[in-house]
Amino acid sequence: MNPMEDTAPHQGIHELQVWAKWLGRIFTVIAAVMTFWFGYQYSFVIGVGLAATTVLVAIILNFVSVAWKAGERVTATALACFWLFAGTVEVCSHLGYTVFHRAEDVTQAQLQDTRFDDTQSQKQELAEKKKLLEGRLAKLEGAAGWVSTKPSAAWKAEIANLEGDKLFARSRQCTNVTKSDSRAFCDKLTELRANLAVAEDHDSTVAQLKATETALANTREKSAEMHRGGSAVLSQQKMFASFATASLTPGAEAVAWAGFGIGGVMALLFSFAATVCNFVGFKEWGASLKEKAERAAEANPLQPQIDELKAMIERMALASQRTAIAPVAPVPAPASHTHEKEVVVLKEDDPRAKAAYGVLETLAKEARVLRAA
Repeated sequence: MNPMEDTAPHQGIHELQVWAKWLGRIFTVIAAVMTFWFGYQYSFVIGVGLAATTVLVAIILNFVSVAWKAGERVTATALACFWLFAGTVEVCSHLGYTVFHRAEDVTQAQLQDTRFDDTQSQKQELAEKKKLLEGRLAKLEGAAGWVSTKPSAAWKAEIANLEGDKLFARSRQCTNVTKSDSRAFCDKLTELRANLAVAEDHDSTVAQLKATETALANTREKSAEMHRGGSAVLSQQKMFASFATASLTPGAEAVAWAGFGIGGVMALLFSFAATVCNFVGFKEWGASLKEKAERAAEANPLQPQIDELKAMIERMALASQRTAIAPVAPVPAPASHTHEKEVVVLKEDDPRAKAAYGVLETLAKEARVLRAA
């Protein structure tokens, strides 16, 4: 087998391991930040401790592999058990992180929806109130005897003047009318008071209408800048809940369980992605082409000379074949020859071939001695 063909797959794996190592570092940093954030909710020290636990989980499997290959089975088993324990702590931390942030995203979206709905409802209520006030104002201004040239203050002044008249006192404030002049006076006073009530109602309605129009304009301006709270997290949860319940309108409980499940899967991913990438990236999958060449050279330093002699013998065989009259059966190489392929020669008594075989046999013996040493 060609050594180039044998080492080519290992060389390709080595190139992919470079990417795996970088991914391992990236996932380790991400996972450490997540565990630190969760632990920091308790205290800074716990945050740092959980981040360190994440780094430990990310690299400890490599030591398990080394210990197992070295025959330290007890050590490897103990490290594997500790890896499972530390990994469980990390998964719990990541679960708290992912579930918290997913729930916060959903809450913010729902709060935004509530604000949007409240604004729309307020806008509708103000529009209806404005319509009612405009109708009331039109009714007041269309009433019989309405005098639009006098504000309520003018009516109050006229009433105050009449209440200072002697007829007002004589009729006991128009409660005891016995004479015609007193009756005429009190009828006029009653009319003025009625006009004052209408004028005051009109002024109040106008003021309320202006305030309502101002509030409605502000609400419409505010509503134009608002929108419903979109949540990709909530949409994802509803989609999985729909699949799980086979319903297009899953209940709140199903949506919540879907959120917990998705958060758990994300926690597992970020917990063990770094471990897997580091294990794959730093694992020894096999010797590279350069390492194999170096090992072969160390095992047999005379191999280049042996290969050169083999090539020379083959060239001499081809030259003899061109000058031969009749073909002669091939002669096998000596038993001490380390080359696996038989060499074809045409003349046994060829002195050049005998010399080459002698040198080759000597080199092969020296090579065996070196390998044994």
